[in-house]
Amino acid sequence: MLPHGCNTYLENFKERGITKRQLEVISLIMEGWSNNAIAAHLCIETASVIANLTKIYKTLPEVRKPKRLNLVLLAQRGGKA
Repeated sequence: MLPHGCNTYLENFKERGITKRQLEVISLIMEGWSNNAIAAHLCIETASVIANLTKIYKTLPEVRKPKRLNLVLLAQRGGKA
């Protein structure tokens, strides 16, 4: 489940093909969670978190290095580059 208020600025990501699980990963990254903490929280393997991030970065090519920081900035702008 996404944190309260996340739906507003992550809604545009759905239109771009980001899955519900990927939205969960993005929202937790925005809160500063590590890959291991995200995996434990979502009851998935850390490798699955990394795989989701890889797919997110491919779906959102405007996310540049440092990718994690720029993903948060993009999400805060409502998915608009």
